[in-house]
Amino acid sequence: EIAGLNPLDIEIVNERCGRIAGNHVARGAVDLAVWDFVGQILDRPCHTLLGGYARDVAAAHMVSFGTPGEMAEDALAIHERLGVRTFKIKVGREPELDIAATRAIREALPDADLYVDANRGWSYDDALRAGDELTGLGVRAIEEPIAVDDRAGRLRLAERWSVPLVGDESCISLAHVDRALEEGAVRTVSVKTGRTGFTESRRILDLCLARS
Repeated sequence: EIAGLNPLDIEIVNERCGRIAGNHVARGAVDLAVWDFVGQILDRPCHTLLGGYARDVAAAHMVSFGTPGEMAEDALAIHERLGVRTFKIKVGREPELDIAATRAIREALPDADLYVDANRGWSYDDALRAGDELTGLGVRAIEEPIAVDDRAGRLRLAERWSVPLVGDESCISLAHVDRALEEGAVRTVSVKTGRTGFTESRRILDLCLARS
C-alpha cells in the first residue's frame, strides 16, 4: 500500500495506512517510522518538524501493582535515583487497597504530583468510594475508572470529582476522542504516539485545543 510513496507525502502515507482497519498500533508504528525517515532526509530532529516549543518535558514513572509499602518504596527509589516527581499509580483493585497504596506514596513523597489509572477496573460503586478518597489525597487526575460503555456512570463521576477524568482506552483514535469529548465525561486525553503516530496525534491535540 505504501511501497514506493514519497515519505515526504505524510498525508498520503497516513491515508493509505488508514485503510487497514483495527490495528491502530501497527499503523502508528509505520507513521512514526515515516516521520523518522523524513527527519533523516531533512537532517532535522522530529520534534522540530512537529512544531513543539517546550525546551523539556517532565518525565513520569508508573507505579505498578504491589503492596502499599512496595509501591511507596518503588516511587521513592525512582525519585531519589532520577529526580522524578510525577507518578502514575496503577489502581483498579479493591478501593481500600488502592487508597492505602496512594496514601503510602503521598506520605513518602508529600510534594509529588500523583495521578491514578484504574484501566476500567472498578465498578461504579467502587469508583465512587475510591475516587472521593483519592481526590482528598491530592491526585491530579483519574484515568479510565470504569467500563467505557457505562457512559452515564462516567459522566456522573466526572461531574462529581474536582479532578479530570482521563480518557485512554476510550481515546484510541481521532474519532474515539471526538466521541469521548462529545459525551462530556473526558476532560483530559492521554495521547500516545505509539498508538496514533505523530500525524493522528497532532490532529487529536488540535481537536482538544478546539474544545478547550
